[in-house]
Amino acid sequence: MDLKSRILICEQDATLVQEIKDSLQSHNYNAEVISDATQLISRTQRMKPAVVVVNADMPGFNDHDICKHIINDLKIPVILILEKNSAKPVHIDDCRPEDVFTKPFKIEDLTNLISKQVTLSNN
Repeated sequence: MDLKSRILICEQDATLVQEIKDSLQSHNYNAEVISDATQLISRTQRMKPAVVVVNADMPGFNDHDICKHIINDLKIPVILILEKNSAKPVHIDDCRPEDVFTKPFKIEDLTNLISKQVTLSNN
């Protein structure tokens, strides 16, 4: 499988995860899912996905680690998902994710952004 087609999703909402996976599969992407944000860095280092999608409101999510290790060191684009009443927006500005989606959002909008990021990384 082409590494550029691998997407890592870190989210605990099983319904949302299934919707994202179904949408990504229809666009020929392979989604791997983890539900523990403390595993995000190690899994990203091993998997080297084209894009990481992570819920910033999950227990174990660490803004600093995401910025330093995934975005800056590994040069992998990160898309953040936030809960509707999240307090995180104040803290993620310095992280510079590719985009931030607040629940609820359109799955197709997320899939389109992932496709854009994969295309950019292939060039």
